[in-house]
Amino acid sequence: MRSACFDKKKFYDAVSLFQTELEGTKCALKSYSESFFDAFVARFHPRKKDSANYLILAKNCSSFERAFLENCVKTNFFCAKKRAIAFRFLPSIFAEVKFAFSRLPYALFFIAGDNFFGFHIRFRDHSRGGFRTVLEKRTEKNDGRKEALLSECYELALLQDIKNKDIPEGGSKASLFVGKYKNPLVAQKDFIEALLSLVAFPHSCEIVDYYKRQELLYLGPDENLSDEMIEWMAKKSESIRYPPKRAFISGKKTAGIHHKKYGVTSWGLLACLERVLRYLKIDPFKKPFTISMTGGPDGDVGGNLILNLALFYPESAKVVAIVDISGLLYDPEGLDFLQLSKLVDEKKTVKFYPLRSVSAFFFDRNTHLLHQMGKRAKKLTDVAAADLLHKFIHRTKVDFFIPCGGPPHALKSENVSCCFDKKGRPFFRAIIEGANIYLSQSARSILEKKKVLIIKDSTANKGGVIASSWEVLAELVLTDAEFMQYKPKLIAEILNRIWVAVTQEVDTILWQHKKSGRPCSQLSDELSARMQRRVCEIQKRLPKKLTQKEKKLFLEYCLPVLTKNFTSRLLKKIPENHMRASIATLLANRAIYRF
Repeated sequence: MRSACFDKKKFYDAVSLFQTELEGTKCALKSYSESFFDAFVARFHPRKKDSANYLILAKNCSSFERAFLENCVKTNFFCAKKRAIAFRFLPSIFAEVKFAFSRLPYALFFIAGDNFFGFHIRFRDHSRGGFRTVLEKRTEKNDGRKEALLSECYELALLQDIKNKDIPEGGSKASLFVGKYKNPLVAQKDFIEALLSLVAFPHSCEIVDYYKRQELLYLGPDENLSDEMIEWMAKKSESIRYPPKRAFISGKKTAGIHHKKYGVTSWGLLACLERVLRYLKIDPFKKPFTISMTGGPDGDVGGNLILNLALFYPESAKVVAIVDISGLLYDPEGLDFLQLSKLVDEKKTVKFYPLRSVSAFFFDRNTHLLHQMGKRAKKLTDVAAADLLHKFIHRTKVDFFIPCGGPPHALKSENVSCCFDKKGRPFFRAIIEGANIYLSQSARSILEKKKVLIIKDSTANKGGVIASSWEVLAELVLTDAEFMQYKPKLIAEILNRIWVAVTQEVDTILWQHKKSGRPCSQLSDELSARMQRRVCEIQKRLPKKLTQKEKKLFLEYCLPVLTKNFTSRLLKKIPENHMRASIATLLANRAIYRF
C-alpha cells in the first residue's frame, strides 16, 4: 500500500469495503460526497485538524458518513509508514445499519490493505480471543470474495465471550480475509502492525486520539496462524514495548503453552465426552460406543481427540467416519487407532490411512475418486461428490457426532434434515460441538426437539481459552527462563483446571436438563449469562482499593505453583482490572456451580 497521506482512493475504497461489511450487502463500490474526505482530514489530520471546519463540513455529509466520522476515534491513515489503513470505532457505529446484533460489543477495529482486510472485535475492555485467517478460494460459482466477514467475526467474538465464563477476560476475535494473490504471512504481519499502531502508539504525533485510554489486547492461536507468526507477534509486541509484551499472543511453542502440542482444547472435549457418557449410562471402560467426526489427524482438535480416545478408551471407542481437508474416510467396523495415531504423529490427513476392510472406503475431495480395498478407484460426478462429502458424515448412525473442524454453520435449518432418517429419527444420540459454531442455533433447536443431546461449542471447546488465560497471567509475572523452569508444573495444573471447569459446567447443564427437560444448548447460554451477570455484580461491590481479604481471594484464584513461588510478584505485576476480574470470576464460579 502506498503511504501517501492524501490518497483519497485508498480512503474511499476502505470505507466502501467497511460499509459493505457493516450492511451485510454484496460488494459494490459506494459513492461518497467530497465533503466526507475533507471532514475526515479536518478531524484526524495531526497538523490540519480543525474542529470548527469539521463541524461545517460534516453538515454536508450523509448520515452514514457522519456516523463513520463520529464513531471513529483514531486512525493510522496519516502515518507516513504504513502498509494497511486501520480505524478504531465505538460500538455505536452498529446502530447505523439494520443488522441483527444481539449485543453491542465494546470496541471494533477495521483494517484494510492491498488484497486483504479484517476486523478485531472485543466485548469487554479486558478481553482475549483468537486471531484467525480466512484464505480466498475461487470456484466457477464464486469469485473468491469473502462475504460477511464482519458478522462472522462478531459471532465468534460473542461466542468467545460466552465461552470465557471461567476466566477473567471477556471475549474477542480477530478475523482476517486474505485474497488469493496475497502471501498470508505478509498480510498477517501488515494487519498486526496496523492494529498495534493504534494501541501501542495512540499518542504518536501522527495519530489523533479521541479515545484517550490505554487499550491492552490479548490474542490467541486460531485458524491458519502458524507457529512462526505466533513467535513474530510476541517479538514484535516486546520490541515496541507494548505493555502486554510477549503475552500479547498466547500459544507459543517455547515460553508458552502450545495448544496443539499439549492438546488443551481436546482435553476439555474429552472431559465433555466422559460426562455425557456417564449421563447416558455408558461405562466407557466396559461398553463400546461409536463416533463420527470432522477434523482430521493432522489438526489440533481432531488429532488430539484421536490420541486421547486411543489412550483412554482403546477397546470401547470406535471411530467409524472422519472428514478432513483431504476427504472422507469410513469404516463401519471402526478405524484402527494405531494407524490413526501414526497419522497424527506424522501430521498427515486421512488420505494416507491404509484401508484394511472391504467395507471401508476413502473419498478424495480433490480428485473425486472413491477408493476401496481391492477395487479400482471410481470417479464420482460433482453432484455425487458434493452429496457424499457434505451429507454422509451427518447420515452415519453413531452414538456421538463430534465436529472438530469445518466452516461456521455447516449445519443449519436449511440442511439439518440430512441428520434424520426417513422416519425422522436422528442418526446420533449426542453431539459434542468441538468446532466453533459448527451448528447454527436453529439447527440445534431442530435436533434437540428430536431428543439429540447437544453440548454446544461454548462449553465443549473452552479448554484452549482457559489455557491461554493462564499462560498470559504466568507470562506477566515470570521471565522466559522462569516460565521454562516451571512449565511442567504449569501445564499439569492448567490441564487440571480445564478438566474441573468443563466437568463442573457439563454436570450442571445435564442436571438441569434432566430436571427440567429443557435443551442443553439453551441451558448453556443461560448459565453463561448468569455467570457474567454475577461477575459484574461482584466487581461493582469490590472496594475501590483492594484489601488483604480481596488479595487473598485473588491468590486463591491463581495457579498453586505461582502462588507458592511468586506471591509478591502476582500482587505487584498483575494489572488491577485483571485482578478484580479474577476475584469476581472465582466468587461467581463458586456461587453458580456450588449452589
